[in-house]
Amino acid sequence: MTSQFGLVPAPEEAAGVRTVVRFTGGNASLDHVTLLRIRKQLFDLADEPEVGHVIFDLGNVNFVSSIALSTFVSLHHRLRASGRHMTIRNLRPRVHEVFTVTRLNRFLDLRPAPDVVEDEEECPAGLPSGVLIADDEASVLRVLALGLRQEGFDVWSACHGLQAIDLYRRHRGRIAVVLLDVLMPGMDGPCVLGILQRIRPSVRCCFMTGDPTPYTEEALLRLGAARVFYKPFALTEVIDTVAELASTSPRQREERWIDLSGERRANDARLDS
Repeated sequence: MTSQFGLVPAPEEAAGVRTVVRFTGGNASLDHVTLLRIRKQLFDLADEPEVGHVIFDLGNVNFVSSIALSTFVSLHHRLRASGRHMTIRNLRPRVHEVFTVTRLNRFLDLRPAPDVVEDEEECPAGLPSGVLIADDEASVLRVLALGLRQEGFDVWSACHGLQAIDLYRRHRGRIAVVLLDVLMPGMDGPCVLGILQRIRPSVRCCFMTGDPTPYTEEALLRLGAARVFYKPFALTEVIDTVAELASTSPRQREERWIDLSGERRANDARLDS
């Protein structure tokens, strides 16, 4: 179905709507003229009450103008004021540099395009039923792994963030839920989640923590977590939450396309008439 603003929603993915916005064209340019034409569409999208976390995928964008930068800043403030979040992902190196040089990386959630996307191990049948656990406490890993395996889940365990990322890259087709400790040596849980979201934006994660400082529970949930468990937690509570998350398809995602060639098509139509 096409919306009144020329945006094309894609199939739904699960509960808790996120909207991914993409731009048409092999090498799209968010230049001054283009931004003036589509700016209203972007703000109308941000004002839709059912739209939650907005993800702008700039994977095919090779140029951003100053008005594009100011538009993204305004959208960020508008969404944040209503308790929502905005991510700009798949930034090409040159485009990412523009955001960095203007120091917008200080408060915008920017995700550079990954260099390599490995093939994932597919789930044999139906929904994935695996759980990835990352925690630097061996006792937590043992207890969770034992309890989840007894409930029929496949389990992968990691004692630090880099190991968790490697396991997720190799087995993400079979992993339904990720349990991440907030504070781990080297790379903390929120940083790991950010990288996992670049690998698969629909990754479902729960954080575990004794003390989330310097993060707050609200901040952790805004990053995309489904739940924050405070240690010591009840094993049954974690298992029930994992079972609920694993029994549904990934978080609902609405994908929309903004047509950057609208004026050209309108001119072509007038010439044909």
